[in-house]
Amino acid sequence: MKTKQLQNMLTAIAALFIATFVLPISANATTNYGIIVGNTPVTTDNYNNITSDYIKPFNTSLPYKANYRPATRTLYLKNVKIERSGNNNRCIINKTCDRLTVVFEGDNYFFAKNASAIRCEQTTVLEQATGASVTVSSKEQEAIFACNTASLRIKNGIFTCASDKKAIIGGDGKEILKLDNTTITGSTNSSLRYIVDDFAKVVLSNSTIKGETSSTPVIGISVVSKSWTDIEVFGTNNIETFSGGISAYWRTTIQGSGMLNITSENGPAIETSYPQLTIYGCTVNAKGKWGIKGTDLFKGPLVFKNANVTINSSEACISYINALTLDGCAITQPSGAA
Repeated sequence: MKTKQLQNMLTAIAALFIATFVLPISANATTNYGIIVGNTPVTTDNYNNITSDYIKPFNTSLPYKANYRPATRTLYLKNVKIERSGNNNRCIINKTCDRLTVVFEGDNYFFAKNASAIRCEQTTVLEQATGASVTVSSKEQEAIFACNTASLRIKNGIFTCASDKKAIIGGDGKEILKLDNTTITGSTNSSLRYIVDDFAKVVLSNSTIKGETSSTPVIGISVVSKSWTDIEVFGTNNIETFSGGISAYWRTTIQGSGMLNITSENGPAIETSYPQLTIYGCTVNAKGKWGIKGTDLFKGPLVFKNANVTINSSEACISYINALTLDGCAITQPSGAA
């Protein structure tokens, strides 16, 4: 009997020990929010004040801060400067926080020498507060990169972005890029770069894609994904570049209810190759050394469907196209062209 009582007492003590020490440890376990800022994972321990040796003030005379609000999944960066070097060493990474919003306040600067400065593996919004500025660049990779079928939305203000060896804003062929009331200014120190490249869909809403200067060797949008790529336009949008407006190297449709104005100083407003380029239901004003131009080796079909297209060119308005289809529209100038 005494042995049984002793066993019961030991069992009760063990249960009390577990309740006293083990459970509180479980309840207070640190939660990782799936975001890394300046090499620091954002967690329940630091989300109110995210710090690291890499997070510094852009303007040293002003306060700076990085903090996260879990309830709204919003990361705030104010007057922040982050510089990184080395493979996979990025300024901001969204690894697992789906529908994250990053709000930039004040002036902010992000540079990664050997990796993408901002990497979005989940759906992410990059948003500027009123009066803010954002500069993002990389020497060897994209300034901003989206992957894993993520949707990337860049909203408000002017984002100044640069890359010397990759696309300036790049996808992995299956992602969606949305530009909303924003201007993307692209620059490079190399011979030629794409500002936007390899997205399954690009949505432009009252936005502009342009080179840093009128002679910066950049092309606005490149389509290389081996699927049907949509460029959707709403409101008034502009592509202003030196080397080319849109390079459509796979099946592409430009459509929507808005207007797209394309200006290329020294290249085609739109360059296309096999297979088909379709302009459907929207207004496109294309101005370049060439208007809409196929390639010498891969001439593809061009379709205008219920579209209003104006082309101005010093060389040729439409060239190197193997077929032209007009559906619900007609060539009105020059008279007698079709």
